[in-house]
Amino acid sequence: MRRRVVWLTVLGAVVGPLMDRAHAWTGAIVYDTPVTWLGVPWWVTLVYVGAALGIGLTHPALDGVLRRAQKVELTPRVLVGGSRRWRRCGWRAGCCRGRTR
Repeated sequence: MRRRVVWLTVLGAVVGPLMDRAHAWTGAIVYDTPVTWLGVPWWVTLVYVGAALGIGLTHPALDGVLRRAQKVELTPRVLVGGSRRWRRCGWRAGCCRGRTR
């Protein structure tokens, strides 16, 4: 459990803001507050860490409580593939220029 918390925290703190930075770089989102060395405000990191911990810890726990079998075996290959697809979707969303007003 401790190892999972550490990994989720690191991934949320690094990957999340980097993906958010892609949105800022493409102009899909603009921050009116000072940014960190990652190119996003300090609080963005907290949001992604919270999301990573919230999703990464509650889903496996709730599967046990609700007596639901895990449908997909979470092998490293599956996790890397899912991460790549998530990043690709995030990047594409950031590259889509639309009306913001």
